[in-house]
Amino acid sequence: MRPVQLLGAPLLLLKASEDNLDDLFRELQMADIAAVGSAGAGDGPLGPDRDMAEPTLAKLVPLGEMVRKRLADLRVQARRAIWEAARRGDGVVNIDLDVDSRTPAAFAALEELVTDAAAAARNGYLLTEPPTGDVVAFRLWARQQIVGQIAGEPATTCPFPVVAEQTPSAK
Repeated sequence: MRPVQLLGAPLLLLKASEDNLDDLFRELQMADIAAVGSAGAGDGPLGPDRDMAEPTLAKLVPLGEMVRKRLADLRVQARRAIWEAARRGDGVVNIDLDVDSRTPAAFAALEELVTDAAAAARNGYLLTEPPTGDVVAFRLWARQQIVGQIAGEPATTCPFPVVAEQTPSAK
């Protein structure tokens, strides 16, 4: 295990990234349950496009489960940082992570999962929206930070601006 820091991560961007992953993992778990429940039951919940959807889901479901498990510890640490920063009212958060040498491979698998899931969503096989461009860029920055720090490079502050939440003005 090696300590890694993500410095100055915008809280709303970090939360958007985590929420997007939660949505994707939950949908893949439901697709897996539906596939098991409909085995041998004709068209099942996927309808007439089942033959086209099954190869896509057959790849995404186990890939999603592997990524979910491999990133679980990091995500717990990130969620804890989100809640603590939100409780303090901070717009940015510094996250101290403990990672191992296999973490970069998990990020590579995450990139594959998100890319394939976005294609599946465009083709109507998944409902989870692909991550926004900001979330994709943030994940790339986080990945570069983790890989770099594992290799001995220093942490650098997140270059993304903090987006202030829109709150109604008090009158």
